[in-house]
Amino acid sequence: MSADLQHQSTFFGGLPREIRDMIYLAMWDVSGTHQHVFEHSDGGGNVTHFPCILAAGEEDSRNDEFEMLWRQQQAHRPRSLVKDPVWARRMSSTWHEHWKCEEAMMASREQGTRPGTLFLPSLLTCKRMYDEALPTLYHSTTLVLTSLSLAHTQLVAAPSPNTRLWRSAQLSLAVSYEMLHRHRANDFVGRQPPCPHYWAELCGALSNLVRFASLRAVVIRLDLAGANRFWRDVRERWVLSAVRGRLARCLVLQLPELTEDVDTMRPYQFLLPSSDPPGVAATQTVRSDANNGRVDCISNPSEHNCKAAETPSPSPPLLHAERNTRDRSCLVPGASLAEKPISNNDINSSNGGVPPIPFMRLERYQRRRWSREAEGDGVQARLEFFNPRQHVVLGRDRRREKIWGLLRGLLMR
Repeated sequence: MSADLQHQSTFFGGLPREIRDMIYLAMWDVSGTHQHVFEHSDGGGNVTHFPCILAAGEEDSRNDEFEMLWRQQQAHRPRSLVKDPVWARRMSSTWHEHWKCEEAMMASREQGTRPGTLFLPSLLTCKRMYDEALPTLYHSTTLVLTSLSLAHTQLVAAPSPNTRLWRSAQLSLAVSYEMLHRHRANDFVGRQPPCPHYWAELCGALSNLVRFASLRAVVIRLDLAGANRFWRDVRERWVLSAVRGRLARCLVLQLPELTEDVDTMRPYQFLLPSSDPPGVAATQTVRSDANNGRVDCISNPSEHNCKAAETPSPSPPLLHAERNTRDRSCLVPGASLAEKPISNNDINSSNGGVPPIPFMRLERYQRRRWSREAEGDGVQARLEFFNPRQHVVLGRDRRREKIWGLLRGLLMR
């Protein structure tokens, strides 16, 4: 059923569409341009939202803040394990680096208050305002998802008709090691795969939204699920072979820092940053010359047949990752963006055996160095960052802690 034009209304009859769109954008701006999307606590599978409170470029401060607390405790009561329910909850937050947003949401729920927004009042005014305002809402709002299962539901399993209106998305995901590496369906023909193909299916859905819909800016922050998994074991290039086509051209990829010298390991498995200086415009694409290793900046994205250049549209909102101006953010050499995974031919023919990186930008972040004890409210150093000399307290009444610390040190070898 078509909406009533309502020409007698001052808003619809007296104001041109351009002015009405500016009003809609102003309403979304005061409501929060970054919105967390998560499942409601009622257990019915309903989805709700909460504004993201992180400042532009704000980093995860859990490592530094907890380390100060840990050192203070060592000065008064040396122990390897810190008992603190607040920090135990923070270290196990399913919102990852957005743990402050989770705490704000929980506090708002306990107090029975909620930050006011103009989303529902505007969309429920009338059908014509709904039809006009909804596209501007999705075009000006970055949707933040921190749950892999919810992201898979919203984008793959049961996408809504409004999913095609998404313009900007930010995903912070903790994925199991098995799911990251076993993402090819044809590897398990005739038998049940050991884990769902959520990661590969999610990348395919995002690629389709970029190719056929309005998605133009994507940030994916990856980490391993589980406290004692080392990122050095991850085959980054194989894992990210699921990211294909136009999705790679608008993708800001955030990966954990490599804690070991890549040259002594297998460098062809990891994404290595380019030598380009920081501060190069993120709107430029880069092209790697396989003959001499030179990187050419291309100011015109149409040379890559980029759909965003073919279909001009309003610029998407600035993502948290794009607003980060730290020196560790840089452009990386671009690869052939055909919709196919990286092959052995690519590895052997470019950059001295290391294939080029097809993503718009690669960023490295510090992994969480502390983890919650399996049961209880204790916090201890993660196995990847564990140092027996530093994190084990040698006391006459703490033999069990000493033995456990030495075992953890042996597991690191």
